[in-house]
Amino acid sequence: MAKDPGKRQRTDAGRIGEKGTGKPPGRAAGTPEPEASTEAAEAAAESIDEIRQRLERERAATIEELRRQGAALDTDEVGTVTRAGSVLDEGDQAQVSLGDDMSMMRRERLAARVNQLTAALERVARGDYGRCDVCGRPIEAGRLAALPEARTCRECQERIEQGRQESAA
Repeated sequence: MAKDPGKRQRTDAGRIGEKGTGKPPGRAAGTPEPEASTEAAEAAAESIDEIRQRLERERAATIEELRRQGAALDTDEVGTVTRAGSVLDEGDQAQVSLGDDMSMMRRERLAARVNQLTAALERVARGDYGRCDVCGRPIEAGRLAALPEARTCRECQERIEQGRQESAA
């Protein structure tokens, strides 16, 4: 049988919290994070050399992908035909233009990632890798595992993104 809708709404309201983020209620913003022994153990398990090697591998792979994207632009058959002077109708021209735009955006994202990975390698060399640029607390090990070039902890990144959303509205 289905649950009573009124009861489900009360349950959801308790789960969502007063700000309506959909995340379970936790500690208040700005409250220091409790020491997490599991995060400290995970961070200690991965040596600084392993971190540096991973960043270098990801940077090399991103540079190689950027090179492939540049080579794909040079040898693109549709672009070559267009440059050779063949006549294309409006639909074909739009498709070529869209493809060029998508390739350019992908190359820009890859170049930005190379810069971010390079900056992360510089932070490793300085000894401040894994610290949030905003609050100075350690960045969660899971966040660094997923995004090794991360400069902010999850909470600070959420505040930054919320600020962007509010200013865009």
